[in-house]
Amino acid sequence: MIAEARLAARRRERAEAREIRLREIERQQKEMDEHSDKHYELLNNNGNVSNVSGINNQIQTINNNNMDHIGNSYRMRTTPIISRESRTSSYTSSRRSSQESLDMMCGGTNDSPRELRHYAQELEEKFRKAMINNAQLDNEKQSYVYQIDLFKDEMEELEENYLRLQRDFKEKSRNYEQLKRDNERLQFDFKCYKEALEERERLIKEADLVIIRNNGNQNAKIFHKNKLLLQNGHPNGENHSMINGDVNNDNNDDDEDFPVLLANNLSLISKDASLILEDIPGKTLENKLKNLMLEHRQLQNQINELKNELDDERNRACSMNEAFGNNSLHLTTEMQAEIQREANKMTNDLRYKLKKCEQENATLISTVNRLENQLIRCKADADQSERLEEELKLDKRKAQRELREALTKIEELESANVHLQKRIDKLKSNRNIIGIITNGGSNNNNNNGSNITDQTIPQPQPSTTESSSSCASSDISSTLCSSSSTTTND
Repeated sequence: MIAEARLAARRRERAEAREIRLREIERQQKEMDEHSDKHYELLNNNGNVSNVSGINNQIQTINNNNMDHIGNSYRMRTTPIISRESRTSSYTSSRRSSQESLDMMCGGTNDSPRELRHYAQELEEKFRKAMINNAQLDNEKQSYVYQIDLFKDEMEELEENYLRLQRDFKEKSRNYEQLKRDNERLQFDFKCYKEALEERERLIKEADLVIIRNNGNQNAKIFHKNKLLLQNGHPNGENHSMINGDVNNDNNDDDEDFPVLLANNLSLISKDASLILEDIPGKTLENKLKNLMLEHRQLQNQINELKNELDDERNRACSMNEAFGNNSLHLTTEMQAEIQREANKMTNDLRYKLKKCEQENATLISTVNRLENQLIRCKADADQSERLEEELKLDKRKAQRELREALTKIEELESANVHLQKRIDKLKSNRNIIGIITNGGSNNNNNNGSNITDQTIPQPQPSTTESSSSCASSDISSTLCSSSSTTTND
């Protein structure tokens, strides 16, 4: 910011100096033109040779003053280009030529006045040309000095722009090198990840495994392959190197059915396990595993209960065999018959229970069939009722539409009735006015008034109005009857 402010201030100073130089050059040019005009007038007015020296002295003083003024004005610049000696070289040469001409005039006084006059005119012409050349050279010099200053300003601006561009180039080159290094690093990472993905796909194909997504937003039945990064693996699942860590499976057969947790809610399982998980109810993998564990616990409890019952039965059978073996010698025929009766009784009870269970099963099957038939009938009734409901809705919409149309017609007829009533009132008022007028005319002229009233009073208008009003009332009554009938039907 400081450098920009300094640069702006420098530019403003240059612009002000440029304007000052232009004004100074214009002023000097005007002064030179005025002096040259004065000198020319003096030379034209004074034809004597004696005035030439005075004119030359005046020109010399004017030139000296002008050159001193120009030198003072340009000495203010910090970097002068042309010295004062180079500025006044043209003027000194012109003064030298004028002095030589005066010496020649003074030396040649013996000539005739005509020759002197002719020589004075030549000197005047030469002086005028010298003054013109001097003014032109001075103007060219001023323009060159101004151009040099402009070139210097442009050169300084170009240097500043060059330095700024160099700084920008260095900064951009540093950024480019940084981006180049980042690009190389990313290219290397991309190659590494690509090789790892290829290795993962190959190992998944060899192991014949499946990846399951474990998120709650989607179903847990979304299975897909090629989502596991494996570095060292085996089809039996010995060592699997995962994306977020290493998971080692020591048992080849047992651990194959259990999921391996991966990054991003992914799990690696076998195809058989995936088929089993598809049949288990649940949305997420966690819910499926919970249901599976609950079912496993229930089955384990049932197995334990059955094992306990089997052990009890075995113990009972062993005890009975021991009792029979120990008391076989002491048993009588009556005791054996009693034991046989008890066994037959137990078998009969079991057969009765079996038949009863079969009957209950048959009744349950019949009730299920009956309920299914009832469900089918209910579905048919529901479909029929839905169709009837749709038809009734259509009829209702139709009736409502007709009712709206009838109401609109009633409104139109009411508006027409009002309009006709207004016309009837207007006609009545006109008739009253005409009657008043006719009564006044009859008092003035009975005969003429009677004829005029007979001609002016419109006779068919009441009948038309009455017929129109009767038609309108009949239409209104018919529409009201139809609307009332439609409303009663609804």
